[in-house]
Order: sequence, then structure tokens, then C-alpha cells
Amino acid sequence: MLVEMKQTMDEVESKQLPRGSLQMISTYPAAEPVTPSGVTGRFLCFDKRFFNILVLGFGFMFTFGAFHCTQQVQAVVLNSIDDGYYVGTSTAGYVCLALSYVGMTTSFVLAPAVSALFGQKLCMVGGSMFLSMASLAYIRPLEITLYIGALLQGTGSGLCWTVFGHFLTENSTEKTIGRNTGIHWAIFQSGPIILNLYYFFLTRGISHITTELRYALFAVIIPSSVLGFLTLSMLQHPWSHELFFTQQIPSDSLTPCEITKTRIAKKALYQELKMTLSKDMFLLAPLFIHMGVSLTLFISVYGTALGYSEQFGDLREALVGLNGVFVAVGQVLGGVVYTFLGPYLAKNGRDLGILLALLVDLLAFYIAFLVLPETSSLGMTSAPSYIGPKYC
Repeated sequence: MLVEMKQTMDEVESKQLPRGSLQMISTYPAAEPVTPSGVTGRFLCFDKRFFNILVLGFGFMFTFGAFHCTQQVQAVVLNSIDDGYYVGTSTAGYVCLALSYVGMTTSFVLAPAVSALFGQKLCMVGGSMFLSMASLAYIRPLEITLYIGALLQGTGSGLCWTVFGHFLTENSTEKTIGRNTGIHWAIFQSGPIILNLYYFFLTRGISHITTELRYALFAVIIPSSVLGFLTLSMLQHPWSHELFFTQQIPSDSLTPCEITKTRIAKKALYQELKMTLSKDMFLLAPLFIHMGVSLTLFISVYGTALGYSEQFGDLREALVGLNGVFVAVGQVLGGVVYTFLGPYLAKNGRDLGILLALLVDLLAFYIAFLVLPETSSLGMTSAPSYIGPKYC
């Protein structure tokens, strides 16, 4: 995207236009952030940029707290449903997860072009609205609505995360980018922690998720998701804006080939495809595949296996939520460790950070292998694990 924006600036500069006419071309900061949306001054008692960082954090807390909690528990929740309209299976949650990531992958590919066409704020709010709509499918589950909801869930997540970087950099400077990232991450991760704790206490001592329990769970998840949608709508940023101030450019300098949103969107897709086929991306592909496997295991498979393991007794359902809590806490700790290692990694390269993460991942995989029964990820099992719980 940055390469495409640079090419755009070069094209306009070749027409010998005033430097002021370039203010709206790039929405990404260089040494100092560009503020095309007018992100200056104060709103209420806050600086507008800091207010946007807080809104972004709380919006993601509500929206993705609901998203992560849903993905953690969807397999065990769907497996418990048998009401004449929908008969759940032990692997239905995995199908929804796969469809969610199909939607997310497609969204990541198209999001830069969509953002250029419709604006960053509209993409962000639209993505959060998709996530809210997806949660509704669990109130009255039907196979078709669950699958559509999963696709919407992935699409919305991809839109939000793609545009997230734009808002973070637009509302930060070189001096505040680290602080703002930390504030956002701390607020954001509290969402999954709170909702998964709610699920833990809701299902503690329960061996089967009834319809009433499912209603009680999504009576909190759905409002949280809607609240995230409403919170992100408060971002101090135009819903859509032009890529540059056309009124600052003399009318006789505009031609049919002038830069348009459509052209920017096409260039974004072209640059994305070009980068995908580059040598660096092929070298990074094994790492990306490993990250995908790791994410799938700890966002869904591991928690589901805990819920299907009868050796944990009446705590097995509650452990699904507790797993979500520790996953979120672990992500926070990982961010803290990376922050402390930041100066060293900046000086000596990031190889050590990647190797450390891989070793921690492998250790986690091995522990999961020891504490879970062999077939626990596929359905209810009473088989023992290599290391069983002492309280059973």
C-alpha cells in the first residue's frame, strides 16, 4: 500500500502541482503523521488522537472479546444442541471455524481495495457490524445461518484488523506509537479475559450446556459485540473522504486519467499480488503456516478437547472458558516480553524473538499432548491421558 501511495505522489508531482495539493494522497505517517481526517484539537476533555486510541481499544475489547469467546466455546456449545431444528455434532464448531477463516482470508486480500473505495472508518464499523450479526446465529441455530454467520465473522474480523493499523498510525507520532500500542493492547485483551471468565463461572459444575445456559451466554456476548460496533462509530474520523483535496488542484489540470479511488484500489490489489509472489513471502510461508496451526490449536481445538475430556469431571465445560482466559493472559505476557526485548531485537535482528516464540510454541504443543486424551478433540471420551488431573 505504501509503494502504491508513493507512486501516486510521484504521478501528481510530475504535473508540477502545488505541494499543498498532496496532503490527502497518503493517509500513512512518515516522520510525523498525516492527519487528512482533521485529527487535531480536542474532543470532550481529550486530545482527539488519544481519544481515538481509547475508542479503538474499547471498541476492539467489546467486539473481539465477543469474537474470541465465541470461537473458544462454539464447538462444545453446538455439540450440546438437539432441539428438532438443529442437531449438533462434535466437529460442527470446526466447520464454522474453517468457514470463518475462509472469510477472513478473502477479507484480508480485498480489504486494502475496499478501504480505498469506501474509507477506513466505514470498513472498521462495517466489519464490527458483521461480527455482531454473526453472533445472532447462536440464538436460533440452523445449519445455513451458522455457516453464513461464520463467513460474516471472518469477513468482519479481516476488515477490522486490516484497517486497524491505519488508525493506530494516523493517531500516533514516533514518540507515542509505543505507548498507544500498549494502551490498545491492554484494553483490547481485557475483553476476552472478562467474557471467558463469565463463561467459566456460568458453566462451573455443569456437565451439559442447556438451552437456557446458551441463552444466558449469548445474552452477554451479543450486547458486547453490538457495543463494540457502536463504540467504533465514535471514532473522530470522516466516514469516507477523498484521497486528496480536488478543490486545491486547478480544474484544467484534471484529466480522464486522473487518480481515482478505483485506480488506487486496483493498484492496491496489484501490489498485494506482486508482494505475495515475491521471494521474501515464499521464505516466510513456513512461519506463517506454523502460526496458523498454532492459532487454530489454542483458539479452538485445545479448549474443545478440554470440554470433551470426561476425566476432568464436572469442570470440563468450565475449563473451556478458563483456557480462553489463559490464552489472553499469555498474549499479554508475550507482548510484555517482546517490549523488553525490543531494544536488543532492533539492534541484532528479530531472529532471536522468532526462535524463542517457536520454542515456547513447541513446549505448549508437547504439554497439550501429555494432558489430553488422544481422541479428545473429536468428541466425548473417557480415555485417560499421559498426565491426568489429580483431583479426579
